[in-house]
Amino acid sequence: MTALMLETETTQAAGLLKLLLREQELLVAGEVATLQALLHQKSSLIQSLQHSSKLRYQKLALQGLLANEQGMQAWLAKHPEAAGEWETLRRILEEAKETNRVNGLLIQKHHGRTQSTLGMLQKARNGDSGQLYGPSGLTRHPLQLGNSIAS
Repeated sequence: MTALMLETETTQAAGLLKLLLREQELLVAGEVATLQALLHQKSSLIQSLQHSSKLRYQKLALQGLLANEQGMQAWLAKHPEAAGEWETLRRILEEAKETNRVNGLLIQKHHGRTQSTLGMLQKARNGDSGQLYGPSGLTRHPLQLGNSIAS
């Protein structure tokens, strides 16, 4: 494994974080339809990042180290010059994880609003808008079948 591999992984993670922050901006602005364009980029970056991480662990194993965080710490003990890049990578990934969590909450919020709107539209289509008064300003009563006696 080389420090260049860590730099590549850090660049990928920074790109992912940038996309997640853009996704969050769009979610906050309610521009849900615009998100579709980001999904392909996001998916591609995640795949690249996963590949780089897998490659990093394979390189650790080839050097006789454990293919996990413990192995990474052992490698860093032998290559202290890469410790700063490793910490940067970890910090960016932690921020990306938190941003993704917040984005998930925003998506749930939008989903709830959409479900609520669909429910109201469904009621309106079925003639049950839940309103007390009809378009004429008269009281609606679900059991009222015809004209009132006063008419």
